Amino acid sequence: MKIKIFLIALLLMDIPVLMAQPIPKTKCLTDLFQKEQKELSQLPRLHKKGIAGIQEHTIDEIMEFWVFKHPWAKIHAICKAVGDYAYIFVEEKMWDQGFVDQDDINAVLKSFEKQTFKDSTKGIYQTDVENFGPVPNALDGDPKVYILFYDMSFYGDGAFFAFDQYTQEQIDSVYGTGFYYSNEKELLYMNAKNDVSSNLMLSVVAHEFQHMIHWNMDPDEESWINEGCAEYAMYLYGYPDPIVVFNMYPDNDLTMWDSGFGDYIQSYLFIMYLYEKYGGAETIKSLVAEPLNSIEGVEQTLINISAQRSFKEVFTDWVIANYLDVTTSYEGQYGYRNIVLPVFDASRSHSQYPIENVVGSVSPWAADYIWMNNGTPQTLNFEGDNEGSFNVNVIKIDTASQITIDSIVLDDNQNGSYEVPDFDERMKQVVLVISNQKSFGAGSYSYSSTTLTDVKENTDPPSTFSLSQNYPNPFNPSTTIKYSIPTSHQPSYSQREGVIVSLKVYDILGREIATLVNKQQKPGYYEVQFTSDNVQLTSGVYLYRLVSDGFVKTKKMILMK
Repeated sequence: MKIKIFLIALLLMDIPVLMAQPIPKTKCLTDLFQKEQKELSQLPRLHKKGIAGIQEHTIDEIMEFWVFKHPWAKIHAICKAVGDYAYIFVEEKMWDQGFVDQDDINAVLKSFEKQTFKDSTKGIYQTDVENFGPVPNALDGDPKVYILFYDMSFYGDGAFFAFDQYTQEQIDSVYGTGFYYSNEKELLYMNAKNDVSSNLMLSVVAHEFQHMIHWNMDPDEESWINEGCAEYAMYLYGYPDPIVVFNMYPDNDLTMWDSGFGDYIQSYLFIMYLYEKYGGAETIKSLVAEPLNSIEGVEQTLINISAQRSFKEVFTDWVIANYLDVTTSYEGQYGYRNIVLPVFDASRSHSQYPIENVVGSVSPWAADYIWMNNGTPQTLNFEGDNEGSFNVNVIKIDTASQITIDSIVLDDNQNGSYEVPDFDERMKQVVLVISNQKSFGAGSYSYSSTTLTDVKENTDPPSTFSLSQNYPNPFNPSTTIKYSIPTSHQPSYSQREGVIVSLKVYDILGREIATLVNKQQKPGYYEVQFTSDNVQLTSGVYLYRLVSDGFVKTKKMILMK
């Protein structure tokens, strides 16, 4: 324990050097004691013994508080505001030295209780309670929240520490005396050396208040979910953090928190994507209340709202949305409606073909973007680590800004290929989106391309089922769909007779539009034409599904008249 405190002190000694650098926006210190917060979550929640009613504070009353700085100290603070939902205290020396004045305090109280930057009808308290859940008050029995402005003595904007939700006796029983301290009340810590009444710092109050509520609902949640929700609270206030850093380094594990600013933005974007695409504010509130954590918590929340989507499927769409951020195609699935994203950097770019073998790696639950332009018809080849769990998508954007998204079907060895016959002057760019969908270890991969005109048609029977993206797509009125039926060594499978194959077209609601194939077919490569005029369809998104011998694959196509 002493070693840990000493190391923290050493880190803090370096922080003034960091302060001289341009640092983007919010720095929350809540996760500084994330490990301890999880450990303490196993303790019972107690009412403080001997409490005789709620202690009401008065203006200019002085109280003692334990605060974290080098590493812990006891300070005196003055009560400068009493509201319906909060007491606001300021460290004496910060008040005396003029870092905070009464106008600042009045602005903080008004924002906490009356109005936010985004909504003039409700303050931070009501906004966060409505969107995340109730405030804890079991320990002191007081529904009011304490907001303490003090000299943090190191770089940080604010914090919520779970120590304050337990009695000092409970803290000492776990860690011994003299290591951690509890003020035994619902307390938010804010840096008095910042511009405390600025919209940035008021937004940080909303951020830290979410942490308090999140502790009440799910005290051992992983940092990436907790911080993502806290960043979302800043969006609700109306002054979110800028979307920077993560877009320049997208190969960043979503589920591994290391407190870099890119982590804040990455987790914020994922929570915002859930909010926009899967049920809005109620879904995020359900996620906060969900006792399962991290990926499992997201999975259960998706089940609770009947989303019929897995975490992997949502993650796949999300990494595409981060690159595209377009809401005018694919029913808005690959973009954001409430925020505007900067351009995401590609890991590599190519403008000469064919592409010789390129080796790369991508972090768990992260993505690499491989950008290509000025092309010729190519076959893209991908080879992943045999132990990996990759998902590889292809984004095609033509000169008319029409977007096509498809996936490369990978075999059991994580290998696959994809033909781009229209990669010519009609195509503005092609992007490979390579995501590593496993929880531990970077995924190694390689990719290359071969020129389509140099490749002879494969006369060997296919080894796997496949369903290709229709071409052209979007289309009007006709398009071609290719698929393959493999050989099989299953006893029930007759090479001579083949298998029953069904290929049907549906509208977006799942209603059958047309049957293209419904017969027995032998192993081989097939293609079939679909013409919309035959069924009098309107412009929109349609589905086509191949079903055969236990294989089921569905893809989207766009009719654009």
